[in-house]
Amino acid sequence: MACPCPKSFFDLPDSPEYVEPNSPNLRCSQTYPNLTTDLILKFRINVWEQRKLNDVVSQAKSYAFTRAIETTELTGFKYIHYGDIHTRVADKISDPSVLPNIKKGDYRYLSDNDVIIADASEDYKGIADSAILLHHKKYRIIAGLHTIAITPVGIQPLFLYYLLRTEQFKHYGYKVGTGLKVFGISFTNFSNFTFQEPNSTEQKNIYSILDSFDKLIAANQDKLDQLKDVKKLLMQKIFDQEWRFAGFTDPWEQRKLGDVGSVSMNKRIFKDQTSTNGDIPFYKIGTFGKKADSYIPIKLFNEYKKKYSYPEIGDTLISASGSIGRTVEYKGEKAYFQDSNIVWLNHSDELENSFLKQFYEIVKWYGLEGSTIKRLYNKNILETPICLPVVQEQRKIGFFLAILDDLIAANQCNQNKPWIHKPP
Repeated sequence: MACPCPKSFFDLPDSPEYVEPNSPNLRCSQTYPNLTTDLILKFRINVWEQRKLNDVVSQAKSYAFTRAIETTELTGFKYIHYGDIHTRVADKISDPSVLPNIKKGDYRYLSDNDVIIADASEDYKGIADSAILLHHKKYRIIAGLHTIAITPVGIQPLFLYYLLRTEQFKHYGYKVGTGLKVFGISFTNFSNFTFQEPNSTEQKNIYSILDSFDKLIAANQDKLDQLKDVKKLLMQKIFDQEWRFAGFTDPWEQRKLGDVGSVSMNKRIFKDQTSTNGDIPFYKIGTFGKKADSYIPIKLFNEYKKKYSYPEIGDTLISASGSIGRTVEYKGEKAYFQDSNIVWLNHSDELENSFLKQFYEIVKWYGLEGSTIKRLYNKNILETPICLPVVQEQRKIGFFLAILDDLIAANQCNQNKPWIHKPP
């Protein structure tokens, strides 16, 4: 089967400085290429020069225009607001039609390949988030409120764009950023950033690879979003009984969760029974669905598991406080869960776990609509209405939707892969 990597990933420009990578690290899986330290180091065959940003950029004009200048009229004038950089509306801009329209005026416009930096953020992580104007097309575009506009003059524009996304630059932004509630960075501080610059050909090689990965990430995100939309549609149609499996025509029976089960929870664990390391993970509401930071002895676990309530494999655990209604399927691992905050429905054979798990995704808990209470009490759970098909249909529904969940999870996992490893 042909490898689906972008052609540009392998067909890098020929040059005297470029060495063809022949390491096995350049192989591509059927899902993603792996760009490893060895591959990155092969590009570093020339000495990189130490530079400051003010050596390679010049400042362009920015305007302190707020959202008040925006208009619904198609004026042909657009601007880049710092908020749109933070939300990625403005990122690698090749289609300026997505930018807000503004009123006509006598402005100094941005040019293609200008880089625009958000000079203000509500937290340090967002300081100096950047965008690049790749094509202005038919529009006249300006830099708006809380932006620093720069024109690359001694550096490849896309290399600069990716440089401003590195941990090295972000860390610099944390250090020089100022402010209490809103953090900012000045052009002077921004332009004093020191970095290592390769030659122009090497810059092109580097940003070409990074751009290919951005396209892979975007394509996978589109696929992930489509799968989630399909799942949402199927859930609506199935639970509204508009779409049924062949052979099932009987109407679903209106019940309450309390008609088919009762609320269960683990025995209470006290703080002095836990430790920061040990045998059995103890999940509190803050670590539910994450990594445990507390443990109990195996002797206590075995005693409580034998004497008191404990979930069966396939039971769906529910968060009853904080972000209420979050769910985790219990798969048989040795673990203990905080009483009253993490619960499950101990139900009869009238209800299939796989069906119940899907129902929890669309459930409307009894007594909580419009409420500011951030807790699920037993009554809220037991009085919640549920429509039940026969068990055989429940199994088909649960199995079918679980396949979609697996597809979504696999694509989510790929989206979170650390594809690029930094060189030492």
